Amino acid sequence: MEQKMKHRLAWLALAFAVVIVLLMSGCAMFEEQMANMKGLVGVGSDPIVVETPPCDLSCVEDIAG
Repeated sequence: MEQKMKHRLAWLALAFAVVIVLLMSGCAMFEEQMANMKGLVGVGSDPIVVETPPCDLSCVEDIAG
């Protein structure tokens, strides 16, 4: 009977360890995605700067006239 209890505790410990590892890897992926999204918005530590070309206003008179 004691041997069965040891086996059950061992399996329980293994299952607990697997759950902890999966949760930790999931949290790491979530943190990486959040950092990526913050960078796209311009809030994170490494924001992505999108440069736009200056406006070409040479045809404004043609459209208005």
